[in-house]
Amino acid sequence: MSLLIHAPLWLDGSLPPGSIEIAQVIAALFLVYIAALIHYLNTTARGALANYRPLLDLKEREYATLEYTLTTIPRRVGLVATFLGALLGSASFFSSPESWGVSPNSSMLTTTSSLLQAVVVMILVTHWAIQVIRQGRTVDRVHRTTTRLNIFRRGAVYAFSALTLRAALGLLLFAYSYPYL
Repeated sequence: MSLLIHAPLWLDGSLPPGSIEIAQVIAALFLVYIAALIHYLNTTARGALANYRPLLDLKEREYATLEYTLTTIPRRVGLVATFLGALLGSASFFSSPESWGVSPNSSMLTTTSSLLQAVVVMILVTHWAIQVIRQGRTVDRVHRTTTRLNIFRRGAVYAFSALTLRAALGLLLFAYSYPYL
């Protein structure tokens, strides 16, 4: 990812070929971080649902549907998230290209690369946000439909706490660390 971000800068002469700019390496890490965070939260959600399963009166098929709802964005919602993320990324870039590392004397290659980076970041962030909202709504629905609570089996009762905590911490880490948003 870092190589893809650095290549346009090397090609247009903004950076000497082979040199590394720390800000660009960090930007690449954030792209990977967001994608990994989505996967991590889905894995956490799957484990939380498995821990909560003793409290559910569900057949195998219903459980599989619930797990799918908790860990997967439907195609149409994903397309909307992609479109919305692309709009937000473009708006972010065009409203403040300097924050994306583009100066008035930047080449067309660097400008296009930075625009693409802005769009990809915002698409990933939008997918992550929609997934967190879907997970939160699904957890709420599961809690409201649960009829067999046992306060002495706290592991099952608090199964989704780790998921919601990790989603919030992921947002905080991203929001305080990423300079472009």
